[in-house]
Amino acid sequence: MDGSLKGVIVNYSSEVGDEYDVPNSSKTRKVVSVSTAEGYSYSNYSLRSSELDTKEILASESVTIGVEELLTNSPGLQSLIYYFNDIDGLVGVDIVFDDETTASYSFYTYYEGKYD
Repeated sequence: MDGSLKGVIVNYSSEVGDEYDVPNSSKTRKVVSVSTAEGYSYSNYSLRSSELDTKEILASESVTIGVEELLTNSPGLQSLIYYFNDIDGLVGVDIVFDDETTASYSFYTYYEGKYD
């Protein structure tokens, strides 16, 4: 997936602390959470989103990963935290402001037909 800048936003085999370089930029994106514990509110569901070591994640479990991108040239804004689920893709974004307040937005996917 592409974000506001080119480059990797999420790799589902990441561990907390992993960083992705943004091509042609001094920016990086950092994995801030990797989880299988339920906790990320997604419509009427609770996706897995508390911080865990990737080694504890079983292959059969769903995983939600939070990736932070610092915003250095955006007055009033500190960072964006993208939330990805390995089944639903991009499920949310937190906008973190300079005063540490946060605006959270969820993205919902509509499926038509059967899962393969």
